[in-house]
Amino acid sequence: MRKFLLLISLLFIPSLIQVKAQTQADLKQQNIYPLLYPGVKQSNLRSKYQIELLKHALSYSEHQFLVEANGQSIPTARNFKLLEQNEIVQILWSTSRNDRDEGYLAVQIPLLKGLLGLRIPLIHQQSENLFKQTMILKDLRSHSAGQLDAWSDAKILRHNGISVTNGVNFNALFKMLALKRFDYFPRSIAEIKNDLSRHKTLPLIIDKHIAIYYPTAMYFFVNKANKFLHTQVLNGLESAIKDGSFDKIFLEFHQKSLDELNLNKRKIIQLQNPLLPDSTPIHRKELWLKLF
Repeated sequence: MRKFLLLISLLFIPSLIQVKAQTQADLKQQNIYPLLYPGVKQSNLRSKYQIELLKHALSYSEHQFLVEANGQSIPTARNFKLLEQNEIVQILWSTSRNDRDEGYLAVQIPLLKGLLGLRIPLIHQQSENLFKQTMILKDLRSHSAGQLDAWSDAKILRHNGISVTNGVNFNALFKMLALKRFDYFPRSIAEIKNDLSRHKTLPLIIDKHIAIYYPTAMYFFVNKANKFLHTQVLNGLESAIKDGSFDKIFLEFHQKSLDELNLNKRKIIQLQNPLLPDSTPIHRKELWLKLF
């Protein structure tokens, strides 16, 4: 029976490839450009903002694009490798780093207006006042943070003299915090509410006293040879910034979190980011959220 099923699947795969090739050929004939981004459609809720912003940017183009998830949920590093092939992935979004900005074409518009570098500590319920007296970086250094070693955040925290405990995977970090293996898990203001909701059975809460900030940018990235797509996305984002629709979409997704987390009542501790490329458009004030 297994041999029979294997034979059927082997016979079926060439047909799928042929159908896919035919579909892409039909789209190109209609001047529609298929554009695949990483992930499974049902699991892309965390990326809903980036997907909507991408589609909005491309709506300014005279060309038509069919923007779809590629159906593969795999790590970011592997997605960048796939981006080199420009087939399974034609565009993705991630934090800016020198190696990425040099190896790929970065659309240098910070998608989150620097919000990704604004971190709020997720803490244990019994540690409600952990950061009540924390005023400067020296105070923060007396507490340990949970991270994944592969993340840029871990390198940034360590560069600033902060102790970091490594987790085996993303979900394990929440369980480790619940077991007090480290003191806090710094999460983006755009993510922390959803993180807490997905782990509501664990004894975790959002700290009320501080925020941690370091300059960072999340960009769209495309294959280095795909200058056409780079131009279409860049021009679309610039147009959206100019007519105000970029900020409108940004606030639709993030204003509620900004209000609920009471930034004006928090002590914001600034860190250095040694990974921030020199090409980051810090000078363009309209691209960044005013936090200070």
